[in-house]
Amino acid sequence: MERTVSFVLLLALTFVASGATVEIDPASSIFRSGEPFDLNVRITDVTDLYAYQFDIVFSNLMLQPISVTEGAFLAAGGGTFFAPGLFDIATITFNVGTLLGPVPGVSGSGTLATIRFTSRSLGTHFITPTNVVLLNSDLEEIPADVEGGSVTIIPEANSGILLGSVIGLYLLGVYSIRRAVTGSTFAALRAAEPRPERAGQSPAPVSRTLRSR
Repeated sequence: MERTVSFVLLLALTFVASGATVEIDPASSIFRSGEPFDLNVRITDVTDLYAYQFDIVFSNLMLQPISVTEGAFLAAGGGTFFAPGLFDIATITFNVGTLLGPVPGVSGSGTLATIRFTSRSLGTHFITPTNVVLLNSDLEEIPADVEGGSVTIIPEANSGILLGSVIGLYLLGVYSIRRAVTGSTFAALRAAEPRPERAGQSPAPVSRTLRSR
């Protein structure tokens, strides 16, 4: 009896693990500040997908969405309707795609949509699909897991050159100041030193007090 229950549980877990997944692709990436970059909303191992809807949530207000475009996965099954989501504070809400007419859904893996971002905020930002709804050709909901992703924004390519130039100018200024101060001090010391008598020049007069002795 225990073996039968264990076998049934194993089959159930295998079925759940082999379900569809909606994920950010690539899961982890690095981009430069100020440069636009693309992230895909990808679906894997789905069966009979006819329509979908999802929101996108990201962790930093400085991560700015530019556009949302339809991916090629659903269009492989025929004509489609696609509506990009609405840009809001740290969210892109109600991205919708569906096949048109009485056609079977699409099975397999592929890109549902591509989102273009830009950011000037350095560091790591997290992007997650939420409120995901998948429907098959009978308009029944398809269960799915969700996996988010992250992007790390690094300084612009020329920022190192600019920083090096600023440091170089600073060091040059410090060197010039030190040289000027050192030169002035040396000149003052030279002026204070007693000068040796030249040949043929009469010695300095002796004070009257010494002469009177």
